[in-house]
Formats: sequence, structure tokens, C-alpha cells
Amino acid sequence: MIPPCRPRRSSLSRALLAAILVCTCVARVARAETYVVEVSNFAIEPQALTIQAGDVVEWRIVSGRHSATSKDAAWDSDELERGASFAQQFAAPGVYPYFCTPHVFMRGTVPVLEAPSLWQRVKAWLAGAW
Repeated sequence: MIPPCRPRRSSLSRALLAAILVCTCVARVARAETYVVEVSNFAIEPQALTIQAGDVVEWRIVSGRHSATSKDAAWDSDELERGASFAQQFAAPGVYPYFCTPHVFMRGTVPVLEAPSLWQRVKAWLAGAW
């Protein structure tokens, strides 16, 4: 006599585990990063900061009175005093030049690269996990 068919719990468990792992790795590596630019005296550090689309740049005023103003007026922090900060998220790839309104010789750029695809993020996660 042939035994009745039962669902294979081990196959279902493996499929569920695989789905959970993929969701976890995508959530981990898809998170936007925040990068800091320090504005002190008459210097911007770093002057060029390369990020990926979706990431955030936070300008922190260490000393003096400064702003972070995009050249094309896409964003403007207004003038900020020591201890203040301003954050801007960059959704699209491109190069974003900016300057300090009170000190126009203080300039920087934010080159924004295209964010990695889902497959690239999964491969990166797997490479780091093994």
C-alpha cells in the first residue's frame, strides 16, 4: 500500500527561510546612508563627496556662519550658526555643485551615482555574508 501524500515540511521550511533571507538582505543593503560634510572657518570637508542615489548629506556647521546652497537653487539651508546642521536627500544621479552664500568662494560638489539594482544588492550581501 502507498502511504498518503503529505506536504514536505522541509521544502516549505527551506522556501520560507530563503524568502526571509532575501527580504532581510534587501532591507539591509537598500537603506540610505547619511554622510557628513563639516563646514568650519572657511573650509568645506570633504569638498567632493560621492554618494549613491537615495543617500543623504548632512552639513554640520562647526564654526562661523555658513550655508549649503545648491548652484541651481534646488535646495538652500539658509545661513546656519555654529552647532546647526542641514540635511538633503539626493534622489537622482547627477553632479550637484553647492556653495556658501555668505562666502561664495567656499564651494563643493556632490556627485551622485545610480543606486545599485536589487540583484547587485543581493550579490553584495551574499558576498559579505559568506
